[in-house]
Amino acid sequence: MIKMIAADLDGTLLNDDGMITPDTRNALIHAQEKGIRMVIATGRTPKFTIQEQKQLQMERFKNNYIIALNGQEIYRFSDGHTWCGPRVPAPDVSPTLKLAYDYCLEALCYDGNVRYQYLPPDFQAKKEAWLTVHQAEAHKDHESILGERIPITSWESPFPQEVSKIALLHSPLRLQEVLPLIRDRLLPGLKALLVKPNWLEIIPAGVSKGDALKRIMEETGIQANEVAVFGDGENDIDMIKAAGYGFAMGNAFPSVKQAAFAVTASNNQDGIAKALRFFPELD
Repeated sequence: MIKMIAADLDGTLLNDDGMITPDTRNALIHAQEKGIRMVIATGRTPKFTIQEQKQLQMERFKNNYIIALNGQEIYRFSDGHTWCGPRVPAPDVSPTLKLAYDYCLEALCYDGNVRYQYLPPDFQAKKEAWLTVHQAEAHKDHESILGERIPITSWESPFPQEVSKIALLHSPLRLQEVLPLIRDRLLPGLKALLVKPNWLEIIPAGVSKGDALKRIMEETGIQANEVAVFGDGENDIDMIKAAGYGFAMGNAFPSVKQAAFAVTASNNQDGIAKALRFFPELD
């Protein structure tokens, strides 16, 4: 019997149009009405999950959680408490932006709800030329809803503050090409996770959705075999492994599917709702 459901947002709970479909929404509201806790686990800040919280009526049940910034924050609905974990130290930001410069990638540094954008010189022209040569396509910015970006003029200037994470963006083909090089050059204490085909995130090595989920399980007394998890990106693997029922979406990366208990339908095909039908307690 499951007592908690945890789901990633982009590419999992949300379809490619950024919407929760009616079948998935109804299945998750029904689960909460049965007393099952709901956890949204995302790379976003809690502020940018408010729309999804409302659609799933999470505030109504009070025993739910938000895992934000890939496990760096945990928000508890019952009393509004937010637990905060380690962040990327300020001295580590500029060396990471140097990677964006060297491999001609867009970089976004997150501090709360603010995003600082670094673009290498002539980035857009170089990106378009690379895409033309390789006959590749650029994917849309899947976090374009998160608001304005404040420009960073140079990677060489010391960054003035620690940040939650750094995202590196380009086409899927380009990120696959440079990913091993980036991982080899990362400073100790940082790790790189491919969240979307065109979206690589740099976060503290000690931060993960899986550790955050384990923290919630310990706090609530819920066991691994009482948890169902849904995800599609590399940042979901630790969380999928932490649960007794870890589901990869049909659109997930191969590495995520390999780590999962089972593979369900895609985010465009109500994969969450379809998987939940197999749990008799949700009849």
